[in-house]
Amino acid sequence: MLNIGYTTPYRITLLLLIKRLCRYNYPEDLISNFVTFLTKSILNEDSIRETCSEPTLEQVFDKIRKFSENEMLTKETIFSIKNELESINGPYQLDEFMTSLRDIVEDEEEDRYSVMGLFVRRCKVEYSLTSFKQLIDVREAFNQYVHGDSGDAQFLSEKKVNWASSYNIREFLKTQAEKIERTGTSNINPIVLHKFLADMSVEAPLLSNMHQVRYLNYIRTREYIQSLSSLHLFFDYSLGKDVGVQYALLNISILEYKFGHFYNASSSLNNALSAARNANDDICLQEVQYWIEVCRKNQTVNDNASYSDDYINNMNTLTRARDMLREGKSPRHVFEALYKSLVNIKIKEINNMDRVQYLVSSLAWQKYGNSTLAETYLALAENSKDETIEDIEKTVISHANMLQLMGNSEEALKILKSFQDNYPTESDFLMDWRQTEARIKRQSNKKRNFDMFTNQADLLQYTIPPYSEEYFNAVHDNAERLMKQDEFEKALSVLDEVHDFIRKTDQTSQLGYNLILQAVIQLQTNDIKASIPLLIEAMSLTKRSNDAKNYFKATIKLSEAYVRTKDHTKVKKSIFMLETIFPKVLLTKAKLLISELYLTYAEALDTSGSQTDVLEYITLAENGYRDLNMKTQVLRALHFKIIVLQKRNLSHEVLQIATEIRNIQTRP
Repeated sequence: MLNIGYTTPYRITLLLLIKRLCRYNYPEDLISNFVTFLTKSILNEDSIRETCSEPTLEQVFDKIRKFSENEMLTKETIFSIKNELESINGPYQLDEFMTSLRDIVEDEEEDRYSVMGLFVRRCKVEYSLTSFKQLIDVREAFNQYVHGDSGDAQFLSEKKVNWASSYNIREFLKTQAEKIERTGTSNINPIVLHKFLADMSVEAPLLSNMHQVRYLNYIRTREYIQSLSSLHLFFDYSLGKDVGVQYALLNISILEYKFGHFYNASSSLNNALSAARNANDDICLQEVQYWIEVCRKNQTVNDNASYSDDYINNMNTLTRARDMLREGKSPRHVFEALYKSLVNIKIKEINNMDRVQYLVSSLAWQKYGNSTLAETYLALAENSKDETIEDIEKTVISHANMLQLMGNSEEALKILKSFQDNYPTESDFLMDWRQTEARIKRQSNKKRNFDMFTNQADLLQYTIPPYSEEYFNAVHDNAERLMKQDEFEKALSVLDEVHDFIRKTDQTSQLGYNLILQAVIQLQTNDIKASIPLLIEAMSLTKRSNDAKNYFKATIKLSEAYVRTKDHTKVKKSIFMLETIFPKVLLTKAKLLISELYLTYAEALDTSGSQTDVLEYITLAENGYRDLNMKTQVLRALHFKIIVLQKRNLSHEVLQIATEIRNIQTRP
């Protein structure tokens, strides 16, 4: 790509038009139009500032054609201008033309401060100071320009770009920086702008504005590390050019604030305040004081408290990430905290933190529905060299919960038993793994003593801290047990009893699950109208709290309710809802959830009148329920399969499945 400065092919064209004007080498009727056109072209550089490109020669001629309705007159004028431009077809001719401009600016006192006079002088000075290599590029670019190439049309054409003007790039970057700082966005897509910056950094690597726009563009795409790095580079180039350090600190503060790092922003603002006072910069002082007030209004108490000890400081960050997970905050904020913590661990070489870091990351991905990443981080946590017994216990519990979610209750119990065998003394003093083991045993349909559930709601107050996450889990387990025994009124009473208490806490995922269980009871008692608003509320709540698992459950159950209404519009809506979550549910690898999805989708397809793949989805659901040893659900799938087979007049298959149902029902 050719690299040129201020004297671009377009500006050389304007110089030629000015020279012709000074010699009255235009028809008398067009002179006033040329004066207006040249003045506006020199003063108005909007095209350069907005798109980093100049008008092509054909666009200049189009404007000249509009000077008069006399087509013959404008056509002859354009022909004459084009011939004169084409005559400048070599290095000697271009030098001669630039030298000839001396005649129109010398000894004319009245033109010394005119728009055209200043423009001609600037072009002459810039041209005379141009290096030999750049002069060659200017001549080549001008030759291409005269023959119709677009040249520097970065964003206006798909043609190959042939040259770039460092002056035009600088003006364009200034405009983009001002626009993004003022409005937070730009008319150019962040990806397109980033590619432009990458290309131009090769052509004009010494432009500090390049790093300024790059850091602002990274703010648009919420990339903190890259944005901060570009900002540092920008001020590394700028501090030697009469830019005070107080402005560097102020911009770093604004960057931290925009990424929600209020403590870091406040700390940097205090440094900027001191620097501005030392420099007696009143303008910067006012700006710093404004941002200090903004940070004070948005900073929560102890939100980003900092400690001198790196271990405590990083543990505080991980604790905030865990709390945000529980409270259903945005995934962006959760992963931002985790990423910040990971960077600190590696850079500052903080010991005994890896296991906690990987464990919280695993829990985050498990909640947001990506079991592959959750398993990866869990494996990293298990292989960590940190030896804190509490962290090892939490890792084991997380692994057991994940296995139980995937239907491998026996493997989950083996993991917990292995923990007890490996740490026989330490495990005696820990309770969390024992509670997890008891819960998995209750939920795995193993033989157990049901007398322990007598007055369980009262006993929970003494065995588990009241209104904690473990307490609500135990209450919901009790409600599910009552539902399996067809004691729906008792189960609904248990759920209603804790519903209001959950609303008063930050346990949003527990509230969503409570609503789902209530809706399931309504569905099992055929009160479909009562279940729909509960499930809609559960979907909305779990979506806001980013609780992927319960959101998928609510969506599947709401689709089931819509299917059972037999309303054609609602059935179509249920199919759309299920198809939307299909790949995400499969990614969780939760067997029960996937089986429910398959069966509900088959019911929706059958109700809509579609015969495609209905039996295939029923079979997939049936196999999943068999793997989980869920007798009731297997029978539900088989009964539905009989209905579908009867519609297709497959009597032999119907008899086989009826026999299988009879065998399952008679089996103890």
